[in-house]
Amino acid sequence: MVRQPIAIVCVAVAMTSCASSVSIGDGKPVAEEQLVRYENSFSGLDSIMGKDALKYYSERYAKAENNKAFAQSVSGAWAARSARTSVEHAITNALVACQTNNKAHESAYPCKIINVNGTWVSE
Repeated sequence: MVRQPIAIVCVAVAMTSCASSVSIGDGKPVAEEQLVRYENSFSGLDSIMGKDALKYYSERYAKAENNKAFAQSVSGAWAARSARTSVEHAITNALVACQTNNKAHESAYPCKIINVNGTWVSE
């Protein structure tokens, strides 16, 4: 019975120390205020990061039916969804797929919708 409260205290201490830092690269914790946040200041096709994403956009997404959305993170993760029942459905599906591809970096570099039905989205 003595061991149980000690275990709870250890778990509580471990959980609170994780909340103030982020692991990147080699897995060592870095304080959030030490992170350099990159922002993609480009627009239109120039805002698409990565050859695979640009190829997909040009060859498939641009030609796809409406009710489509393209999401991207500055970490390089991306996803697109088209031919959905509504624009809202396409946006939600693209964001969820991008976040799935971006699990390791979502807190620092979240996915954002950059194109809806061929129209570029600005922040």
